[in-house]
Amino acid sequence: MVFLTFKYQIEALDFILKDEPEKIQSRIIEDIKLCSKQFEKDAADSDDYCQIKTGELVRSIKISDILFFESSTVPHKITVHLKDGSFEFYSTIKEIEKKNELFFRCHKSYVVNINNVEYIRMKLR
Repeated sequence: MVFLTFKYQIEALDFILKDEPEKIQSRIIEDIKLCSKQFEKDAADSDDYCQIKTGELVRSIKISDILFFESSTVPHKITVHLKDGSFEFYSTIKEIEKKNELFFRCHKSYVVNINNVEYIRMKLR
């Protein structure tokens, strides 16, 4: 069984003895609850990242921290606006829009992170 554990990349969670039939159901329920907690923790920890090259550095930024991208006044540069600041890098709006399904091009010069949109004003002044 050890070989199969490595082959299928699985791990043992628990070993339930069958010599106590009255405890089997409660042990299975405990194990399912434990699995559920582990999956919830893994889902919370696995935030998506966007990698952006700035000069010689490659920055990994949480998608949830990105508010929007805009065309810079400097040709061929994009400004990314984060919850805690902003910076510029070389790219195109077209490339940015394809990086993640949460990025939506709302204007020829802007791409927004739809998860950080609070409201949309439909009337123009």
